[in-house]
Amino acid sequence: MRKISASKSTLNMSEVSQLLNEKYNIECGKITLFRILREAGILNYRNLPYQKFVNEGCFIVIRSTRNGFDNMTTLVLPKGLELILDLLLKRRPVKK
Repeated sequence: MRKISASKSTLNMSEVSQLLNEKYNIECGKITLFRILREAGILNYRNLPYQKFVNEGCFIVIRSTRNGFDNMTTLVLPKGLELILDLLLKRRPVKK
């Protein structure tokens, strides 16, 4: 695993995709990132991490209520960012 530093301790998927593009030159939008993580068995069909990855300290899930509806948001911790970067470097071409 790589050692990655981000200015925040948690990032949402939009921020992760932006960081990957700007800092690591990996072109990957939020929607594509969700798809890749689902295909890798990290996220389920609702884009929530499997409990194994929460327990390992890669992700946290924040639950909130808006207009009477439950909303779940996946946030990426530094260890999860390392996992995502390693996965993408193996799967995705780096832009030149």
